[in-house]
Amino acid sequence: MFKDLVETGNLNTSDDLQKDCLWFCFAELLQEDLNAVKQHWNTHRIRKSRNDTIPAGVPDVLYYLLEGRGGETGLLLSVDNNKIGYVENHLIEKEDGNEHFEYFQYVMGSLGLGKPANWREALQLYHILVSVSVSGA
Repeated sequence: MFKDLVETGNLNTSDDLQKDCLWFCFAELLQEDLNAVKQHWNTHRIRKSRNDTIPAGVPDVLYYLLEGRGGETGLLLSVDNNKIGYVENHLIEKEDGNEHFEYFQYVMGSLGLGKPANWREALQLYHILVSVSVSGA
């Protein structure tokens, strides 16, 4: 769908406003789908393999209740606070507010628009927000 938006000229991937608008409209729906896939995957049963290379069982159970399932304990390594501080200050990008997101929320409030519940509503919202943003209305 996103590729089609580019091919039809409805999305310019070099335009930050359009990319932010796309993210604003679809991010929560995509995250919900990813969470559903994660939930399904982590609660399904893994069959015993022929070569005993992968432990059989349910991934969440194997991870959280590893004792009695052949897992090992005591593998957690401590990390020096200085190293953690360095990473927090130098390697992790702090997300400041996104001015486009604030604008999109303002437009939605002004037009009485709600959050999209599905991809069709998200696509419609994307077109409305881009149209309003381009026209400056």
